[in-house]
Amino acid sequence: MDQPVDKPLIRKFIAGACSDIELLAVNHYLELPEGQALFNEVLKAQWEEAEDFHLDDQVLDKWKKQLYDQIGMPHADDAELREPKRINFFMRYAAVWIIAILGIATYAALNWNREPDSQNKIAEVIEEKVNPYGRRSSFLLSDSTRVYLGAGSKLSYARRFSGNQRMVRLSGEAYFEVTKNPAKPFVIYTGAIRTMVLGTSFKINAFEGKPLTVSVTTGKVRVDQMLANQQPKELGLLTPGHMLSYHKGKLTAGTMSVTDTEKWKNGLLVFNATPLHELVSEIGRWYNVPVTIKRKSLSNIPLSVTLDANVSINKLLDGLSMVGNFRYKLKNGQVVIY
Repeated sequence: MDQPVDKPLIRKFIAGACSDIELLAVNHYLELPEGQALFNEVLKAQWEEAEDFHLDDQVLDKWKKQLYDQIGMPHADDAELREPKRINFFMRYAAVWIIAILGIATYAALNWNREPDSQNKIAEVIEEKVNPYGRRSSFLLSDSTRVYLGAGSKLSYARRFSGNQRMVRLSGEAYFEVTKNPAKPFVIYTGAIRTMVLGTSFKINAFEGKPLTVSVTTGKVRVDQMLANQQPKELGLLTPGHMLSYHKGKLTAGTMSVTDTEKWKNGLLVFNATPLHELVSEIGRWYNVPVTIKRKSLSNIPLSVTLDANVSINKLLDGLSMVGNFRYKLKNGQVVIY
């Protein structure tokens, strides 16, 4: 089942009492306009309740120290910090906003009313793997699912999966080899799109501003769009050799080569009638090198080629330039095609 995000859960999030599953669900929901609207509504209500919000000096000092630490501001000794009347007046109205700021910055700081050991535990629950341009990685999750994370991509996941789902969040592209567990589906959130599997192998491409694509090599994958009311709308049920693409409300389904998709995790980039400008954009991301096409007539030339991204960029471009009938220049860490 999906974790519903409602006002009580938002309040729980602000209070720092969410479980790892709830944290992922709220974090995903806050990326959506309706999630931000609900968060603002709850925040406004708590602001209006601030007239009756009272804190003792010990809690006030704890909050201030956390806030100063978050923004890198040095703080004085407790004796110097304490100005009861003035501080209580300010903190009564600023309390909710401080929690919100800390919450957006880090989950750990939300837990102001927990013991230090508890804070560390919560902070460690959600982990992120971030690959900059030019770097790829392969790693195992706690359930033995293997992830091949592409360049310029990020995956957020729980250190230990609990509850009835294995939830992760992806920005960019990755190939998953999911360990089978019928009792606990593996769920990938990419913006408003949810991909759910039990045990299978597939690739997701979900870079911001570009079409989201899901390609299946083994098993079965369900892809849903999460609506404003948080109910899933099925976009497709994919089997091996099938894929779908979704962008700005437009859904396209088709077939793909299982072999070509599997090659990606080993650094082989397969392009089929791909315009040169799209092709070099991916090369630039894999090698962390800006690529410019100087001769605009080359931009939309379709190319079908398999490139080995494990070799040097010079060697790769030497082969590509022969196929595309163009020249290139690599200077000062930039590539110019002409």
